[in-house]
Amino acid sequence: MSPQENRKDIFQLDASLQEIASGVVAIFDAASVKFTGYGKAILELGSFPEKGSPFYQQPVGAVGTGFLVTSRIIVTANHIIETYNYVIDELRFIFGFQLLKPEQDLGQIDESEIYFGKLWNMPSPSFDWALIELNGKHVPGAKHRILNVNKENNIKEEVSVFTIGHPLGLPAKFAGDACVTSVNGQFFDTDLKINIHNSGSPVFNEKTKKVEGIVLTEKGTCFKVCQLPDKILKILKS
Repeated sequence: MSPQENRKDIFQLDASLQEIASGVVAIFDAASVKFTGYGKAILELGSFPEKGSPFYQQPVGAVGTGFLVTSRIIVTANHIIETYNYVIDELRFIFGFQLLKPEQDLGQIDESEIYFGKLWNMPSPSFDWALIELNGKHVPGAKHRILNVNKENNIKEEVSVFTIGHPLGLPAKFAGDACVTSVNGQFFDTDLKINIHNSGSPVFNEKTKKVEGIVLTEKGTCFKVCQLPDKILKILKS
């Protein structure tokens, strides 16, 4: 992270953006999530080591990011689950891995915020997206924002964008002050400040607050959500 770090924690955002952030989910290795049997789970977390960063000693643990597009389905990047050979049982999907106040303890989290998953459809290694259906004690869409997506193929260069995700496994971060730098078929590039484990994060149009794309690489390459198959687009909110 550079000395010019301008990403924000969720407690630093206004209420409307905090609500949007509630629809972003952290993906964890199942081995790092320990259920206590008393309504809580303990997360095995590291500590961010970069001195001088505003995120110094914040917890780290997420291996990727996803976002809620129906009451139970999330979108993420295929390469996250491909790393686990598509054994979704080796992953947990956790809402609320974000700081809503400074110094918040994220080492324990309510079991109700933790979900198991299964592939909802065949993922696309070529275009690097996947849909996962979540199962848990509650319907995630009843508690968290189902994000609106842009189903029109109209993203253009210089459109202002932002993303919310888990760079370097940190609690959710907002990254803005960015725009689309190029558009190429099913993909577009941005100058968003992102890192490993941002993969799967939603990229929003700053004006409409609709999801335009899915973060795929640290270079800011994104897959257009409007290029998902029609059978999938039909069930998403626009």
